[in-house]
Amino acid sequence: MTKAEKIKHTWQQTKERRKNQIPVVCQLKINLNSASKETREKLSRLFLEAKWLYNYIVADIGNRLNSNAEKLREVEIKVGENFEKRRIENLSSQMKQYLVERIKQNLYSLHMQKENGYKTGKL
Repeated sequence: MTKAEKIKHTWQQTKERRKNQIPVVCQLKINLNSASKETREKLSRLFLEAKWLYNYIVADIGNRLNSNAEKLREVEIKVGENFEKRRIENLSSQMKQYLVERIKQNLYSLHMQKENGYKTGKL
């Protein structure tokens, strides 16, 4: 079987598999107009802290991506030319664990792409 035939066969298998799948899209709509000011600020802070934690771990993956990554309570962020320590107060443990798992999954995906001959950059 040539390479082209293998690719064609794989595509046919994929099409057959997808015929039975039902796409489901879940949307979450947050009406910030009816939310209190406190709720809006907390939600904004959650996204900000998640970004800080993600960037902090990715900046030094070799040393920071370990079993203690989800237990971090302080991260260093770059503000202008300086670094400041900021507390992670609103992110729950589950959210932190999800961020760590997401980083690991992204690394694995890049690894698999590289093995398959694609050019990949850094995370």
